[in-house]
Amino acid sequence: MSAATFFAVEGATDERPLLFLPVETKVRELDAKLLLALVAAEAGWKVILGSQKELRRNVWRFPPGIYIDKSVTVNRAKWFRYCKSMGHTVVAWDEEGLVFFDPETLKEMRLGEQSITEVEMMFAWGDRQKAAIQSMLPDLPDIIKVTGNPRFDLLRSETRTLYEQSSIELRKQHGRFILVNTSFPFANHFLGEEAMHAMYARYPIIEKRPNFFMEWARVHEAALESFRTMIPGLAEAFPNHTIIVRPHPSENHDKWRTWLRQAPRVRVSASGPVVEWIAAADFIVHFDCTTGIEAFAMDVSAIAFDEKHVPGYRQPLPNALSYHASNVEELIRVGRKILSGELSHISRDEAMRKVALEHIASLEGPFAAERIVEALQEFELIRKSPPLQRMKRLQARSYALFILVRDNVQKYLKKRESSYSAQKFPPTSLADIQTRADKFSEILRRFRSVRISEIDANCFEMQTEAH
Repeated sequence: MSAATFFAVEGATDERPLLFLPVETKVRELDAKLLLALVAAEAGWKVILGSQKELRRNVWRFPPGIYIDKSVTVNRAKWFRYCKSMGHTVVAWDEEGLVFFDPETLKEMRLGEQSITEVEMMFAWGDRQKAAIQSMLPDLPDIIKVTGNPRFDLLRSETRTLYEQSSIELRKQHGRFILVNTSFPFANHFLGEEAMHAMYARYPIIEKRPNFFMEWARVHEAALESFRTMIPGLAEAFPNHTIIVRPHPSENHDKWRTWLRQAPRVRVSASGPVVEWIAAADFIVHFDCTTGIEAFAMDVSAIAFDEKHVPGYRQPLPNALSYHASNVEELIRVGRKILSGELSHISRDEAMRKVALEHIASLEGPFAAERIVEALQEFELIRKSPPLQRMKRLQARSYALFILVRDNVQKYLKKRESSYSAQKFPPTSLADIQTRADKFSEILRRFRSVRISEIDANCFEMQTEAH
């Protein structure tokens, strides 16, 4: 952030409440959080939207506001305390909290009790997640609001046309295609096996189940090998289709390109939001992946492919909302029935729809973005920023400057991690953000008074012209 921007922020006297919306993984989160930013700005907030890495590095420069974090895992507690030392209020949702094995594993994997004590409000995907959290943390104050997540706002009929043109372009480029979504970070992590194990060793579940991640990694390794074998066979069985393989954002994409470079009509791509690929696909294939749920919400058929079933390590929801195949022959047979129309889309099943609504509150009714802003509005009316001692703020700023210097040094010493960050949030221009915002404005006929400006690389400010 430039010095000019720093002084502009420091001298700000705008009375609008300030909201920070960090984005870790661009292709998965940006459009959803942009919609939330637009709804908030329209409601009178000043919103800072941008790369999580940049916002965390620069949040000390801003006057007190509300910071929405993407999780409440155990490693968030220190960051929350630092954020609060700057006078900010921390609220959160769990980006990964839609799918979980069971409430106990959800607690040990996703719920850091020290982190939650630093959070003033938490937004749940649906009643099922809220009940699971409350069953594991019965003494938790009443801070959970069932809102849904803005990611699924983009899958509803009102907004689905956002990706219509890009989906048309994808079909023009690739022809008819089948989308294969891989989700094997344990077996193919971008940073390598050692870094991945170090990352997950911080989770409390290791204390109770020391072999948890090792066993889960074996499941991923077996499933990955099944997919590597399955994909060429799928291409052979559907000669009129291209097979698009889309790796998980945390995976090593180059390995997939190497593994599949000899397979005819198979292409590996992680460009753009996954929902535009889902919308353009004739059907999708996945393993324990949220894209199976996203496909359900978009009326696109999904097949859960699980050749080497291992009990205890399967995510219930994406499998409940998908067709199933336990071998390549069955996968081909189910795929052909989908293409012929013999199998209708599973979202038309009322029982399945009920299951989905228990997990995702915002599939119907107000958007999750609107529910969240409404909750923030009510909270802002009673919130009082804590008095901030000058010395405490100076100490926190000194720490922030240390982090800034350290990150710049590490950028050269750890080029692979920098590449990983760039893969998750590549450079984004003001023109790109404005184009996306204009699409929302056109589709929903809203947000015309919201103005967007760039305040730093990958960081943008949004507010209405007049307040």
